[in-house]
Amino acid sequence: MEPQHLENIKNDRIPNISRILGLGIFLFFVYYSNLEIIYPALIIDLIGSISWFVFIEFFYDKYLKYPSTWFVIATIDILIVILFIYLSGVTYSTVTVGLIFIVAQSSFDPIKIRGKYATYASISLYILLIILSYLKILPYYNIISSNTSEGEISFVSTIVSSGLIIVGCVAVNSIISSIYFQLRDKSSELEKSYSEIKKLKDQQDFDYYLTLQLIEPLSESNPNLNQFHIQMFDKQYKKFSFKNNIFEIGGDISLTDTIYLGNSKFLFYINADAMGKSLQGAGGILVLTSVMKSFLFQYNSPNSYSANAKTWLINRFSDLNQVFLSFEGMMMVSLNMGIIEENTHHLYFLNAEHPFTVLYRDKRASFIEKLGNFNRKLGTMTLNAKKDYYIHDLVLEKGDVLFIGSDGKDDILISNGSELEINSDEKLFLQLVEDSDGNFEKLKEFYSTSELLTDDTSLIRLEFNF
Repeated sequence: MEPQHLENIKNDRIPNISRILGLGIFLFFVYYSNLEIIYPALIIDLIGSISWFVFIEFFYDKYLKYPSTWFVIATIDILIVILFIYLSGVTYSTVTVGLIFIVAQSSFDPIKIRGKYATYASISLYILLIILSYLKILPYYNIISSNTSEGEISFVSTIVSSGLIIVGCVAVNSIISSIYFQLRDKSSELEKSYSEIKKLKDQQDFDYYLTLQLIEPLSESNPNLNQFHIQMFDKQYKKFSFKNNIFEIGGDISLTDTIYLGNSKFLFYINADAMGKSLQGAGGILVLTSVMKSFLFQYNSPNSYSANAKTWLINRFSDLNQVFLSFEGMMMVSLNMGIIEENTHHLYFLNAEHPFTVLYRDKRASFIEKLGNFNRKLGTMTLNAKKDYYIHDLVLEKGDVLFIGSDGKDDILISNGSELEINSDEKLFLQLVEDSDGNFEKLKEFYSTSELLTDDTSLIRLEFNF
């Protein structure tokens, strides 16, 4: 049996047991009070309630197959209320509210006829009871009043009580049924809309996943220089699920590789941040890595094309820019791209509107670049000519550590009194590097566990041990 059916049986168990216990107590009271006139009806109700309990507990599948059996227990409940009304003065009984309650509860049923049945069955049995009592076919009882056996029901009270029960039951059924089915229709519309939205989201997540599968092999790093200890961290802001797994996608990328310019061996690195988040940024990174990998492939072995280090960087940057110019300003990329010569330890790099490179030396962190010494982003229509590109160079010393990262490492939420605001001080990262003693794992832990990130975040740590 399905879990939902077992849950339904469990939910019905307490009301069914309560009905049996209540009738048992009522039967004892009737027997003790010598109210023999309702004794047969009460016994029939008790037998019916016990049978219903057994039926639901052990034959629920039959109930699902034959939902019309509901009318049996509905009739029993109405008869129980009618008996209480009879014993509490008929037209003077406050128990008539029980009929209203049964009608209200039945009107919430998705099978509309059940609410109608409860309404007209309650009205019919109540009017029948009033007529029999008015004609004195049934003796008058009011166990609530001190006068339990003598009394008379007037014609006016008969008409008024009948009218009230008719209006009450019909009105309750009409109002509740109308509200219920309007809500059900609205719920159905919402479920349909949700289904369509979920379908679109699943398709979007599938697109995310396919894009990610294209990017991952292109972003693999394969450096082959023992003098450099390289650590990288990428945390994309956009998360999505696919086949019950959580993935990240965004516009940040870190990549390292080994290249040869003639016979000279270099470590190549690039840290880039494409415009936009999620799919837009990932699209920019896909283009960047595809083109960059094709360039690196040409320089992956000794005796490759010989070129001056600065010239090589300028040419690669210019080639990349030509590709991104085709997007006509709709996709731009900031980056820090550099190469380090293995023997001379000479660093050459180009910064295109990317956060400054951090040099950690003698336990002090500082920026290598100065304000104004940078290039425009890839894809910028007014990018300077090759001769105006600015290349930074630096000879590294033993123990030097470089940190190259995107603006996500700086754009974190910081406390400003009782509020949080986005950090605007780029020197905060210098403090983080010094506080962590240049330890990448501590920085990675901070950015991995921090809930204060507002953007894609990527970071490369290069340590030189000559």
